[in-house]
Amino acid sequence: METAKAVPYSFDVVSAGVDWITCTARGAVARAGLESAADGLLQKEAGRGVQITPARLRDYVGWKAPGIISAQRKDDSICVLSASHALAHWQTVAQHATNVSRLDLQATVWTHGEQPALSRWYYQRVRRQKPSRGKPRSYSLIQTHPHGDTLYVGKRQSDCYGRVYDYATAHKAAEARTLWRYEVEFKRDMALRHYQSLLGATDYGSHASSVVASWFETRGVQKTWNAGEFPGLQDVLPRETERDVLLWFETSLSKTVARAIKCHGLPAVLDALHLSPIVIVKPRRR
Repeated sequence: METAKAVPYSFDVVSAGVDWITCTARGAVARAGLESAADGLLQKEAGRGVQITPARLRDYVGWKAPGIISAQRKDDSICVLSASHALAHWQTVAQHATNVSRLDLQATVWTHGEQPALSRWYYQRVRRQKPSRGKPRSYSLIQTHPHGDTLYVGKRQSDCYGRVYDYATAHKAAEARTLWRYEVEFKRDMALRHYQSLLGATDYGSHASSVVASWFETRGVQKTWNAGEFPGLQDVLPRETERDVLLWFETSLSKTVARAIKCHGLPAVLDALHLSPIVIVKPRRR
């Protein structure tokens, strides 16, 4: 009898919960509740200075911000939340839903500074597994630069589909391969069942972590974490405020400065920014 081999990794879950939810509501009361909840989230974003733009999702028409869509059509209303908005606010909208057609659950682990190639390690293991009864499993490994490696489990068009990927690299959140995300995308009836189960849980993070672990383990991908308290993603990410400032310079301030230079000239802009004493402007060569 072959003894099961233990996973040679032991990490901490720093985030677990909903990463995407698509929910709809039919009926006057449910629609009013869903629209009010979704529009409230958009208003909060607008208050933070985030641009709200028109949205069209299939035949739904409404409004959107990054990570939030609120739209309507004749018979029902829809709300889509993703990423941090889904993690923080899924229950706000889901409590009004009469149907959930997609629900992504995730568990993100921190390696304490180790940099394992988990997706590649899993891929090599599952390729050596003996064939089992039932539907054959589908595994694929995608290695891209600079986005990191991803192991895909299952097929995208199926009712459930998973991936294990280098979250740190994909989101430029930390040193490469120090944060890994295990994510399962449930659709149609599977999404509705898991949404109902999650709503009834007392600890959403632990419930999501358990569902994700069970889903992967039944497919030969063992989890790398133990049950316990989550330290929190914000507690393990590097404190790089400089990165945030430079990103703001790159995506926003640089455009404003460029327009000002075009309008008023470089010397005037440097004077206004109090940079003239430290910036030497070389004359252009003719």
